[in-house]
Amino acid sequence: MKRFDLWIGIAIGLALITASWRRWAPYSLTETLGFVTGAACVYLVVRQNVWNFPLGIANNIFFLILFVNARLYGDAGLQVIFRLTAQLSILDLRSSTPSAVELN
Repeated sequence: MKRFDLWIGIAIGLALITASWRRWAPYSLTETLGFVTGAACVYLVVRQNVWNFPLGIANNIFFLILFVNARLYGDAGLQVIFRLTAQLSILDLRSSTPSAVELN
């Protein structure tokens, strides 16, 4: 139990997803998945873990779907830009020298 904060985050995330999926919560599953992936992405950034990039892309996809369904096309366009930025960051990270980047 070294990472108590990780287990708390997983439990809260699963509770939110379950509540949304069972319609116990007043928000959609897409909105919940967007929030949970965003919170997990921030946690991984703080931990300096390279898995924040794929999780951030998943977050962008969930919010893109949410914003298009809500007809918020400007915000949806920003999600496309954020996704492209994350993909470029992954390519930049892969082209870096192995000694410059420590992958967790």
